[in-house]
Amino acid sequence: MYLTELAHISTGTYAPAQPVPDGTEPPPGAVTYLQLSEFDEDGQRLASEPGAYLQPDTPPAATSLLTASSLLLSARGGRLFAVLVEEAWLPAVAANNFFVLEVAAPDCLPAFLLMLLNLPDTKVRLRSRLGGTTQVNINKRDLLDFEPLPSGVSLPPLPQQQFLADLYQLWLREKNLTLRYLAERETYLTSRLTDLLKSPQHIPSQE
Repeated sequence: MYLTELAHISTGTYAPAQPVPDGTEPPPGAVTYLQLSEFDEDGQRLASEPGAYLQPDTPPAATSLLTASSLLLSARGGRLFAVLVEEAWLPAVAANNFFVLEVAAPDCLPAFLLMLLNLPDTKVRLRSRLGGTTQVNINKRDLLDFEPLPSGVSLPPLPQQQFLADLYQLWLREKNLTLRYLAERETYLTSRLTDLLKSPQHIPSQE
C-alpha cells in the first residue's frame, strides 16, 4: 500500500519567521512556525529549543494551517523522522523542509502511520531515496510510490493499530526516562571521580 493511498502529501510553508526569545511567549494569536531544529531523532519536540512564529503581517493561507492529526515528515538533511502535531502547538504551520501528511484513509490512524514512519526499517528504506549533493533531501515524487508497511504486510484493523501506536508511545517515554537517568548518573559519577582525585585519602584502600 502506497503512502499516497493513506495520506495526502504537501510541502510545508516558506515564510519569514520571528524567533521567540528565551523566557518569553509569542504575541497573542501568533501562528507557530515548526522547524526541523525543534525536534529530535524520534520526532519529539525539544523544549530547550526556542520556537518561532510568523510575523503578524504575513498570515498563512488557511490551507497551510495544521491540525492535531497532521503528520510532518522531515524532507531535508540526514535526519529522518515523523512528527504528529499536538493540539497545544496550534495554530501552527510547518516550515518548508517538512512534508505535511494528512491521513485520508478511514482505516488508518495518524498515530499508527507516525509509528510506521519512525520505525528503523522504514527510515532505512526512506534513506535509500535521499538525493542531492550539497544537502541531501527527499523529493515529493520519491514518496509517491513509497510503501510504509513492510513487504507482504497488510494494514491491521484499527484496534490493533491503536495498540501498536500506544506501545510505541510507551517505548518513547521509557527511552526518555532512561536517557534522563543516564545523564544524571553520569553527572553524579564524574563529579564523584573528580572529588576523589582531589582528595585521594578518601579513596578506599584496596589492600
